[in-house]
Amino acid sequence: MTGNPEGVGTFLSLFSVASKSARTSKPLKSLTTEIERNLVSQRTKEALIRKRAEGVILGHPKGRKSSQVKLIGREDDILRLLKRGLSKTRIARRLKVHRITLAKFIRDQRLTDSLSPH
Repeated sequence: MTGNPEGVGTFLSLFSVASKSARTSKPLKSLTTEIERNLVSQRTKEALIRKRAEGVILGHPKGRKSSQVKLIGREDDILRLLKRGLSKTRIARRLKVHRITLAKFIRDQRLTDSLSPH
């Protein structure tokens, strides 16, 4: 069999047309995607404006201090360990709390005032 088998030329011409069509459809698809993205953005902005007008507080709720503190009732232990010269880090480890939690508790409860001689 020499020469071009029947149908090969037709297949190649169809492939050529299909690849041209694919090249022209890529920009069209990206354009429609961009338009859709802009529409979604616009709808979102309008919804946020509407919610603000209704007085709805948007975003993550602000945190607040816990009414329960892990170290309440441990003041005497903390004072005793501070008087013995232990660091706040070691005391915090012993009490199984973070050192910053201990430092804030000492500050808020004014436990260091109890350490100074009167």
